[in-house]
Amino acid sequence: MKRKASAVQKHITTYSLLSLLCFVFFAPLNAAETDDPHYSKAGFFDLHLCHWPDRPPFFKAVFSTFEFDNLKYVSIENPDGSEITKLDTSSFIEFRSKGRKKRAFLQDHELADTPKAGWYTAKIHLKDGTVVEAKDYVDPGQLPLAEKIYPEEAQEVTLPVTIRWKPIEGATHYKLVIRDIWNNRKIAFRTKVITDTEVTVPDGKLEVDGEYEWLVHARDVDGDPILGDFNLGSQTAYSTFTVIE
Repeated sequence: MKRKASAVQKHITTYSLLSLLCFVFFAPLNAAETDDPHYSKAGFFDLHLCHWPDRPPFFKAVFSTFEFDNLKYVSIENPDGSEITKLDTSSFIEFRSKGRKKRAFLQDHELADTPKAGWYTAKIHLKDGTVVEAKDYVDPGQLPLAEKIYPEEAQEVTLPVTIRWKPIEGATHYKLVIRDIWNNRKIAFRTKVITDTEVTVPDGKLEVDGEYEWLVHARDVDGDPILGDFNLGSQTAYSTFTVIE
């Protein structure tokens, strides 16, 4: 005679099934990620307060995941729980990380008012009915745009080229991007996130008679367990220069 499963046995069975689903659908987190609220078993969430030229300040929401096949939608909420927006999951950047396909969803959201300080939440809704949360703390403010020093707009320069800009109050890290105008504006050179405000472009990245444009992205932090990759960011407009003999 078969015995009916007890409530405890049913709970254990359900718990085991959920554990199996988590194992199948979710990549395990390492110790650092487990302690970071930006990471969940469904992916990574961050929210940047951006200052770009020729547009008002805006939020840039970022969500990246290996589990995109199980993703239904992601809603972004204010600290008071009201919804800001839903991410457009039809638009993404796909790349490989740790030998697996990963997708990053990036979406801008114009600000009607000054955002409030506090924890913003990404509610990640999965196709199996699971809802997972990740959080990012936003400390409102505005990072000034970098003031460029060299080269000046449309200046002719010789190799090697050293790019310089003034330090920004409130910024701790920068990234330089140079594009080749005559090669469909493809990136000719870009730095990693750096603390310097002067970069000499390595040999072979620029060519004589080439025309290039460059910008500087600045950020207030670089990887913070509370503020994420960065909290405040600014980006200059592009400036051009030409390399001569």
